[in-house]
Amino acid sequence: MPTKNKSQASKTKAQAISKETEVVRPKNIIKANEVHMNNETKNNELDNNIESKLLVYDAYRKIVSHEDNLINWRVTWFLIFQGVLITSFTQVGFNDDIQSDLLPSIRFGLQTIGFMHCIISFFGILSAAFAIRTIRAHYEANYNFDNLPPLTGGGYRNATTNLGVLYHLFLPFLFLFIWIFLFTF
Repeated sequence: MPTKNKSQASKTKAQAISKETEVVRPKNIIKANEVHMNNETKNNELDNNIESKLLVYDAYRKIVSHEDNLINWRVTWFLIFQGVLITSFTQVGFNDDIQSDLLPSIRFGLQTIGFMHCIISFFGILSAAFAIRTIRAHYEANYNFDNLPPLTGGGYRNATTNLGVLYHLFLPFLFLFIWIFLFTF
């Protein structure tokens, strides 16, 4: 008998955890949107219920935070990998002690990997930035509660958001031009 109680307790605990995390998924936000926004009366009920507002805001904010963390990690790993590639290129390409017939092939391989990594990373970063923009637009179109802060940025929303996006989208192009310049050597 004690095993049934333990298994029931673990099931209820798992159900409680799944209910807590259920709000974070985008599909469930759409479901919450359908439930809360079916008609005008539901909309008015949501406007009057601060707990519902906070729940919806928190769900959207968690998704934006997740996408923002993806951008952070992608840019961090991009910079680390580009640093390793450029260091390898300078050690192999400009070291007079290495005499090998494979040296031009190794240099070309490093340049090609660096060039392709810039393009792939740009699209990965761009996709997360578009996801944030889409989530913010969906939130502002359907909820946009006046008494809660915006999902992204602070101050004048368009200027801070666009300047913030500019930095992490500029870095792959900067390194792309560096690799194009290194192709001339």
